[in-house]
Amino acid sequence: DKKLYIILTKWRYWDKRPKITRTIKFLASRIHLSWKRKNIAGTVRSITKACDMLIEVDKINTYRVNKLDGLDSSTITFTFKKEGVKGMWPRFVN
Repeated sequence: DKKLYIILTKWRYWDKRPKITRTIKFLASRIHLSWKRKNIAGTVRSITKACDMLIEVDKINTYRVNKLDGLDSSTITFTFKKEGVKGMWPRFVN
């Protein structure tokens, strides 16, 4: 969940929007999870478990897995609280 939070924080800072959508396959490749045919369901389970943990510690607001044509082409949408970039990076933004 720490790697996921770091990646989400970077993407949120770059996009400067309260909602981020990425493919699950891309997200799994960024946090070095397996995307072999037999492991896809376990990878998605690991990502959703990490997202649930981030919700518990109040780092993200919500997330939603959008299953399009199976898990191979699915996306995940993260929603953050309405706080601005200043709340995210207090040491770097005045």
